Amino acid sequence: MKVVLIILSALALSEALKCQKTAAWTDANPELEEETCTAGVLTCTRPKYVTDKYTEKAGNMIWGCGKCTGSEASCLECKTDNCNVKYAEFKCKTNAEGTTDAACPDTLEEKKCYRPKVKNGAGEYFAGDWGCAKCDPETNCAECKTALCNVKANTHKCNSYAKDGAEYKKGAEVDCSDDLPGCKMPTPDNTAASWDACGKCSDANDKSCAGGDDAASNDYANARYCKAGAAALDPATVKSAFCADKTSNCERPFISYGKLVEGASAYGCGDCSASGKEGKCVKCDSAANDCNKNLKTGTTVSCLAWSKSDDKWTVGSKKDCEQNDNEIAKCSRPASITVLKADDYDGDGCGPCTGKKSCQDFAKDLNVAGTHSCYQWKWNEDKSKYLVSAVVEQCDKADKKCNMPKDASKKDAYKGSGCEVCATDDAGCLTTAEGKNNWGHRATISLLAVVLPLLYTML
Repeated sequence: MKVVLIILSALALSEALKCQKTAAWTDANPELEEETCTAGVLTCTRPKYVTDKYTEKAGNMIWGCGKCTGSEASCLECKTDNCNVKYAEFKCKTNAEGTTDAACPDTLEEKKCYRPKVKNGAGEYFAGDWGCAKCDPETNCAECKTALCNVKANTHKCNSYAKDGAEYKKGAEVDCSDDLPGCKMPTPDNTAASWDACGKCSDANDKSCAGGDDAASNDYANARYCKAGAAALDPATVKSAFCADKTSNCERPFISYGKLVEGASAYGCGDCSASGKEGKCVKCDSAANDCNKNLKTGTTVSCLAWSKSDDKWTVGSKKDCEQNDNEIAKCSRPASITVLKADDYDGDGCGPCTGKKSCQDFAKDLNVAGTHSCYQWKWNEDKSKYLVSAVVEQCDKADKKCNMPKDASKKDAYKGSGCEVCATDDAGCLTTAEGKNNWGHRATISLLAVVLPLLYTML
């Protein structure tokens, strides 16, 4: 048992707080020695050093283990071994020019110097003092741990940018404080009224700003930017955006005769290689900044213009149609001049049909108005019979006649399609007047063929 007590006593001593002590400190440089504090003492103390000397002893002031009971304002406390060391002068700069300094108040905490940080490329500082006191808020403050260390930050070079008319242009290099690490640049059409090149972009999602660590990173020569935005935007209003890769190409939507193709790609960085973009995307022939801002022009085909009123489509005069990205020189017209829904035909005569239900393709200058209109007949494999169109469609036949199958269930017995007089070898074909070649008119014809002879015999 005695051995155990000895061991516990030794452990207690080894864990006890140790402090520096002296009985008298009238001397500015007193002799100190280490003492081991009694169990439960957690604080080391010494008097403050004020105006070239330590505070004179009064009441319960001590230099050693414990607290200055009743004299706390005149003492400094700390809680680690031998932390109550003698005062050592610690000075900090007190102005931005570094021409003045001052000794910091006595403390047993870690000594630091402070200064406000530079907040912009103009060299303006955040609010705050140069010296021993922290700035508020601390994020606007720079600190250091050696005497007189709170000097101006070093500088680095960045390329400047200024508006030249409506667009930004790169200017001369400027000095930026290292308080603002990095450099940044705007897209030429960035909407900011002015540009501070010092520091990095504040929003990683803002693609109208790019940069990096140095002047090379905020140089248009080392970047790629492309027009970026939805396909439906007016090309003149699409803004630029920086690409992740400076070697990137630019892409834009596929334009066919002045219109977006269905599912057209957006404006942006890329080379149209992504899945699903074939026929919907155009990349620049040669990658360059904003190379996707201009639509392809200069290739035209002559077509008759078509327009619609409240009740029908009407053909007009010839016009030159810009093909844009479509290399197929075609014209078109509405299949039916009375069908006015956009999902049937929404063209103007320029370009080929684009999957619309009521549309007919033609070569250059051939999309004239039809000679007459007839219902169209087509064989339907699923129903095993000929089906007639819902409305009459334009035909281009001088005879101005229509035709229809005598028996819609016999595929090989009918060779026509709806327009013109039946061929002499087409026994399954019935010729009708314009617009009369559907089953309603066929029934009327058949009924008259039976009734008229009977009426004749009755007279």
